[in-house]
Amino acid sequence: MSTDLPYAAEVTDTAAELTARFGELGPGTETGQTAAIAGRLMLRRVQGKLAFGTIADHTGRIQLFAPSQSTPEFEAFCALSLGDWISVSGEIMTTKRGELSVRVDSWTLLGADDWRFPGSDLGPDAAVPRCPRGPRDHRLARATSHSPRSTRSR
Repeated sequence: MSTDLPYAAEVTDTAAELTARFGELGPGTETGQTAAIAGRLMLRRVQGKLAFGTIADHTGRIQLFAPSQSTPEFEAFCALSLGDWISVSGEIMTTKRGELSVRVDSWTLLGADDWRFPGSDLGPDAAVPRCPRGPRDHRLARATSHSPRSTRSR
């Protein structure tokens, strides 16, 4: 991975094509075939020297399997943010649990997602609005949602 973002990424397959072609593989199977896909990182979980991710393209989602010994810049891969645009190439395989995956043999950051979840920049003592929970809260929410309509009709 480099700090310069590429203009384009080579894509050889989509999530739907991989699922259609290799969806019936048994657990722990390595195909020897490689795929290059690109999309948004929708899920990332790091478990010691192994990381899993889910990448979503315009056709669906597929799991990424990133062992530390074969994933270049493993720590940087583990530090990616949800929503980042990445390209990944690697061997098509299934995990021990039978999940169709692309092993991360190379990856490139295509674009960082700077969007933050609402309230993520608030400190630990910040007041966060609560969701309506009881009948009184629901009545109040209904009353305030109708107030603009009632003032317009006058």
